[in-house]
Amino acid sequence: MHNVDTADTCAAGYSGLRCGECTAGFYALLDHCYACGSAQDQQSAITLTILFAVGAMTLLAVAVAFLAPRPLTITIAAFCVLQELAMAGVTGAASSPIWKKELSTIFTWLNLSQCAQQAGAQYL
Repeated sequence: MHNVDTADTCAAGYSGLRCGECTAGFYALLDHCYACGSAQDQQSAITLTILFAVGAMTLLAVAVAFLAPRPLTITIAAFCVLQELAMAGVTGAASSPIWKKELSTIFTWLNLSQCAQQAGAQYL
């Protein structure tokens, strides 16, 4: 068995056998290692996540209050489809040959459940 220095073989932020672990200062999310960033970056991410989630929930509350049953059903169905597409996009972005990190970020922000999870993961 060879003792290989992973610093020479793994991308930045990765270490261990088959580069399957995150190094200090990085956290794992969806099988990728991301830099922890500064406290200001984390605070901004959490603030934006909360604002985005509150905005989406406010729009849904307004729709429930003012839309007739048929348009309301369409609005809720569209919201659910957006969430499903975002979840599929997060998974698909991981195998994208180009713009992997950018696509993953966009689809993660579109997916409210992943969005909250990503912001919370920065504190682990």
